[in-house]
Amino acid sequence: MSKWLGALLCLHAATLSAAPVFDSVYTHIAKDCEALSTPEDEGGDESWSCRGPDELVVRIDFSAADAALNWVMDMQGVEQPIASGIMGIDTDKGVIEWRLVDELPIALIVRSTPMVFDDQGGAHRGPQQTLEIRGLNRLMGFSASIDTHATPKANEVARQKIADAWAEEMRGR
Repeated sequence: MSKWLGALLCLHAATLSAAPVFDSVYTHIAKDCEALSTPEDEGGDESWSCRGPDELVVRIDFSAADAALNWVMDMQGVEQPIASGIMGIDTDKGVIEWRLVDELPIALIVRSTPMVFDDQGGAHRGPQQTLEIRGLNRLMGFSASIDTHATPKANEVARQKIADAWAEEMRGR
């Protein structure tokens, strides 16, 4: 009987020290998002709702020249404010990458190419492109930005930043 007890204790200890399992779920903005509101008049701007994992929803707000991801909300309407909005969202080809640890959404990654304005007041996508990271749930308040032109394998670097932030959060518990 003591052999079984010893084996169970070893198994339990191994489970407690098991490495977290990271994964990603993707929301394709053009395909998976829907309009929350339609402009009432010609000067109004619409908003989109984009569903993610664990019944989370992000909102993308449009202005005259740009689109911005501003907040995350759960299905019960509890808002999780994002540290700062993310401008320059590509609503035609853009993707929201939701990073999960053990199936819990802990961050999102979005590519940003902010608009720039010329001297005549015209707007166009600028040359700068970043991966914007915003923490969710236990990583609420975590924020990072990675220059995609200056950083080889920027997506891998973004995922590693999230894993490092998660490890730091777990050490602090």
